[in-house]
Amino acid sequence: IGATISYDFDTSPEKRAHQPEFYGYIPDNGTVRAMSFLSMALNSALVLCTRAFASALLFNVSTSAFLLAISADMLIYYTQKALRFDYMYWFRVEGPMGVLVSFFARLIVKLVTDYTSIVHFRHPYELGGFYWTFNMFLSFFGSWISVYVYKNYSVNPVKDVDKFMLALTLAWLINFIFFLFTVKRKYLKTFYTVETGRSFGARMFLEAENDSQRAQVFTRHSWFWKRIKPEIQSWLNAGWAEWEAKGPPWFTAKFLASVPPEMVKCARDASSGLSLTSMRSTIGK
Repeated sequence: IGATISYDFDTSPEKRAHQPEFYGYIPDNGTVRAMSFLSMALNSALVLCTRAFASALLFNVSTSAFLLAISADMLIYYTQKALRFDYMYWFRVEGPMGVLVSFFARLIVKLVTDYTSIVHFRHPYELGGFYWTFNMFLSFFGSWISVYVYKNYSVNPVKDVDKFMLALTLAWLINFIFFLFTVKRKYLKTFYTVETGRSFGARMFLEAENDSQRAQVFTRHSWFWKRIKPEIQSWLNAGWAEWEAKGPPWFTAKFLASVPPEMVKCARDASSGLSLTSMRSTIGK
């Protein structure tokens, strides 16, 4: 399922059109695509098996050991998100409720990534490229700690658990390296970038090639775009009259509902002012 989600998202023409810098890492060649998909599926399976095995080992020692490991992992995750001002999730839920929703959304995405390593979650809006990759290595490091704790503190430890963990680790590492070789070279940076969701969202607007791409800015929480609000308002002011007259495909009721009312009013006032100025100029001639 994890491989299918990542594959479908990355090969979606719509997503590649809206965020070409992130979507498109899967090659166009059919054979290489198949190898990339199989590698992602195997990666998810190996990560799931490793995490489940490590969790079982800790549970065998004590429930407290398992909960302590999970809590420490989550503490690292939330701390780096907070320190980098990257805590808010992209769901459009504003105010205090947005803070609460962001907490649980981040929690769910982190847990799912821990046990499936879905490649899509390296997106800056989710874990981010660097942390997604770091998270996998941290998972295997933590799994080896689980082996150590089990062998030294379990009442009746089973032999050769370290050999099984070594086999899983080597299989995952070889497969992950193979997967990276199937990725288009220009997208390798998405696996180690430290760019935050807010920075990515602002850059996608400022570097957009067309209005359809710029319109995507309102599909995210205001935290992702409020620091470039003047630039967004200028864009709305400049094009509103034309969009209302011509009605481009992206200028839908859904888009209008996503734009804050005060920004719509400002854009309409600006377009009315431009129309009046144009009329006066024509009369003057």
